[in-house]
Amino acid sequence: MKFDAVQNLLFERVPEVWEPFEEKFGQDYDLGAESSGEYPLFEDVVREYMLRILLSQQDEKALTRLFGFFEEMARSSDPEVTNLLRLTILRPLVYKPEYDRIVQKYTGGKTREFVHTERQFRDGR
Repeated sequence: MKFDAVQNLLFERVPEVWEPFEEKFGQDYDLGAESSGEYPLFEDVVREYMLRILLSQQDEKALTRLFGFFEEMARSSDPEVTNLLRLTILRPLVYKPEYDRIVQKYTGGKTREFVHTERQFRDGR
């Protein structure tokens, strides 16, 4: 996965994210022609969407797709993709211990490695 393809792949693999994205940025951008960029998308839309459905655990399929996408990002050879995942999703997630047990159910192997590294960063190791 390459950084310039992340946004389109996200909407393709996790279409539920489109509506919150449109609500958040639709007034500021012509979403057919321009974008807010990957970092605002992941910080302001994907992370909030993820936390909301993690708490409710009512949409198992969406959680599975979303964390499957995160695993694809974690396995990318493009460091911009892995940094996007780590900085916007995983680092903030490890500061929310109430999600820890739930997240373990959905994360793949490479994502778990990154979560472990982010916990070490959090703990100053």
